[in-house]
Amino acid sequence: SFSNVYSSPNLFSDFLASTDSNYEWTVSEQFVENVAIPTYGYDEKSVVHTEVNMVLGLNITCTGPSSDIAMERVMLLGSYLKSVILNVQIWDYYELAQGRATTDMAKNNIYLLEAKFAIENLREKGELLENKFLGTVGQKSNYSAQFVQIDEVTEKYLSPQKQLVAVKIAIKDHEINVRSLDRNLKMNMVLLEYFSTLKGEFDNDKHFLFNTELLSKISAMLDTFFSEQPKSDVADVAYYTIKEKLNEFSNLRNAKYKFIAVPTLNQEWVDPQILPTSIIGLIVFILVFSGRALFREWWRSN
Repeated sequence: SFSNVYSSPNLFSDFLASTDSNYEWTVSEQFVENVAIPTYGYDEKSVVHTEVNMVLGLNITCTGPSSDIAMERVMLLGSYLKSVILNVQIWDYYELAQGRATTDMAKNNIYLLEAKFAIENLREKGELLENKFLGTVGQKSNYSAQFVQIDEVTEKYLSPQKQLVAVKIAIKDHEINVRSLDRNLKMNMVLLEYFSTLKGEFDNDKHFLFNTELLSKISAMLDTFFSEQPKSDVADVAYYTIKEKLNEFSNLRNAKYKFIAVPTLNQEWVDPQILPTSIIGLIVFILVFSGRALFREWWRSN
């Protein structure tokens, strides 16, 4: 799911331009795709569904004018791949969390209006019960028997006192709901304010995708931002909500995205095969020129 991003030759070229590597890389259209080969849990010949055959890792192979340079290229490419895979998920979280907070704010405002409207109606009903059925006028009337309430499916015969208790309980429930909605609204406002401080970190050229320090910087900005916020339980919940997610990304970076086998460097010298090469060259030389001489002699005689 990340290969479409990290396989981009333009993105990898921009990454190389941002490094201190002095070695020239020839980056073709399929370069990254060819040197970073996925390792699957099942052999490709195994009959399994695509969603079951998970990618366990990437096998990276690079060439170079020397084994030291080739190994350095493997390390550099590995750093690029780890950063891109991690930062894509950070970017997705930022976009989704920001959109979710914005949507929740709109929903909260709707629910707040509905809850406040319900409270107003219930208070009017409570006043009616108290004044007409439980007040002085009600006590002198003939309504002391039963009060009839009809809903969609049943008819309930409750006394005015029980009706008033039910109304007051319903009002209290809506008031609790209003406080909860108001709290969520304030928390989403704090979240959006923090996310707005991160906007500059996600540049349009997508250079942030290979920034190895992106997670550390965002975490530092989180602590700085909330240290300047007024102390409240709403701010604390918002802080720990984001902190929990950043800790997940930190665990991914430290525990999941790493080299499970350090790039190897051949310690044995490869001796040039001088004697066999010389003998073979001499034999080829004799055969070629002997054949050439015989051909010229045959051509002259004819």
